[in-house]
Amino acid sequence: MELKRVLLKLSGEALAGDKKTGFDEATVKEVARQVKTAVDDGIEVGIVIGGGNFWRGRQSNAIDRTKADQIGMLATVMNCIYVSEIFRSEGMMTQILTPFECGSMTKLFSKDRANKYFSKGMVVFFAGGTGHPYFSTDTATVLRAIEIEADGILLFNKVKPHTDFRGEVESGLCKMAAIGLGKHAGASVFHQQGFSRFAALIPQVAQSLIATGKVLGGVGIVQNAYDQICAVDAAEASGVLALDKRLQTIAKENIPSFKCPELDVLVIEQIGKNISGSGFDPNIVGRTYTHDPGFDGILNLQKLVICSVSPESERNGVGIALSDVSTRRCLESIDWSVLWTNSVTSTELANGRIPIYMNSDKDAILLAIRTCNHVDASELKLAKIRNTLCMQEIEVSEALYRQLITRSDVSLVEGPYEMRFDSAGNFPGLF
Repeated sequence: MELKRVLLKLSGEALAGDKKTGFDEATVKEVARQVKTAVDDGIEVGIVIGGGNFWRGRQSNAIDRTKADQIGMLATVMNCIYVSEIFRSEGMMTQILTPFECGSMTKLFSKDRANKYFSKGMVVFFAGGTGHPYFSTDTATVLRAIEIEADGILLFNKVKPHTDFRGEVESGLCKMAAIGLGKHAGASVFHQQGFSRFAALIPQVAQSLIATGKVLGGVGIVQNAYDQICAVDAAEASGVLALDKRLQTIAKENIPSFKCPELDVLVIEQIGKNISGSGFDPNIVGRTYTHDPGFDGILNLQKLVICSVSPESERNGVGIALSDVSTRRCLESIDWSVLWTNSVTSTELANGRIPIYMNSDKDAILLAIRTCNHVDASELKLAKIRNTLCMQEIEVSEALYRQLITRSDVSLVEGPYEMRFDSAGNFPGLF
């Protein structure tokens, strides 16, 4: 099939790299170089970008949903302005169109205007989503593809393990095709089936969509345990599923992990929706609401202590129910009406359970230690992390240090020292 015009969908979070928010220039330049090969071959390229590296409106429960979605629309405008400039630095001409006025920064979208820019050899960015709340940028991708009469859609996404299920393909290109391009209705149908069926359904639905001929191919990106790009690859439509499977294997080989098969106590200073959709990454901790057996071998953990919820999580305490012990101030910082509403919506009522709590972080840790089974205090294997995004430095007990220090991939940064608490017995700086 000879291609004249294609539309590329980029996920916002894939642009952030190890920064988690904002942009990773190396990632964006790699995308630009791959797009330039298509432009040089005479293919007209349109691009829709998500805003997840800045904002996800549905995660904010403190403001009106319409306003939250409008912030998300502006996030996509920022993304398009930045990526457009990187594309220009790589020798391409660009223009940005939005469904609403943005002063001199962009042009107002119309099909005629888009066609004019395409005829000049420009890469055209479609920012601002559909211009309406309650519709995602995946919906905007389908809408713009139809409006500009694109020959098809190219997928671009980060490939990584999912936090709720295990399969040959999880979060990546096929999930974007099956759920993202299925719009809200498609996502709702999937979630009604439950995560236990995702591993089987996602490849089937993605292949059905690809078979329509509207998905032309995909580009997948994988990051290692240090959030550095370790793999970028592309495939035509017929090879998207195989590419997704291969990159998923690479992603699982490079995910951050503890360098030991078991822990007596794990202390997580902070959880949050900005850290993971589950509050913390089950691919690291091994605990998940779905109890998928694929997570069982990740970490043999006796007790989990959670100390706080991030400010960015907007008082959404998702993940707290998976802890064994927490603190009064942590639980009081959570908006339980929001958490329980989410639990009811997901049909997983256990997500809203309240764990045992103590009056300070120190007391919570001591309780966790006292309730561990078959553990000699001198051999206690305890680890403490800031959150599951910060796995480069881990505080460990002396017994665990003796076990790990012989590894070539572990080095001592500081210590030994007493665990540091403020006068109230809490870790400083969490609230």
